[in-house]
Amino acid sequence: MLVEHNSQEKFVRFHFVIELDVQYLHHHAAIESSIGLNPNPLLELSAAIGSNNLSVGSEVGFDTASSSFVKCNAGIGLNKPDFSAALLLMDKGQTLKASYVHSVNPLHSVAAEMTHRLSSSENSFTIGSSHVVDPFTVVKTRFSDNGKAAMLCQHEWRPKSLITFSAEYDPKGHPCSSPQVWPCPCSQAMNVNSPFILFSNLN
Repeated sequence: MLVEHNSQEKFVRFHFVIELDVQYLHHHAAIESSIGLNPNPLLELSAAIGSNNLSVGSEVGFDTASSSFVKCNAGIGLNKPDFSAALLLMDKGQTLKASYVHSVNPLHSVAAEMTHRLSSSENSFTIGSSHVVDPFTVVKTRFSDNGKAAMLCQHEWRPKSLITFSAEYDPKGHPCSSPQVWPCPCSQAMNVNSPFILFSNLN
């Protein structure tokens, strides 16, 4: 539900968004679709098939208002006891992404991700690691080719209760790069809400 308030005309307008979701689950397949129950709905469909070792899936999104596809992704994944790899075709076929996660031992894991944009022929890569300090604490790191570095520390202080500290450094956005800023407010260069999407599955 969305609420819109107009202070000049003194009225409040409510927008209700209702969706119809359909799911089909099987031992080796899954299909999920959703459609908004409004005059110009957004139709989304995703499907996956495979096993514990190999899986293939895709998802599409179709906007009936513009009669165009707003989302079209596909991927294949390989999972083994000591590593997992995935190849994704994203952004309606404009981005190719490959990722690899390797478990060195039960306490340490490393990961790498490479992205290639077909439209501009640009490449980017990210590497990271995960280290289990003790049964209740894990530390994750991430480094990108653009100079960004990030770290996350997560501690389980009681069952199902976590405390997480994270920070990210961006050399291009560092306030010290501008001679007009002094003293250096280094706290602004640390993003405590930095997402660790790629390495969130490193346990």
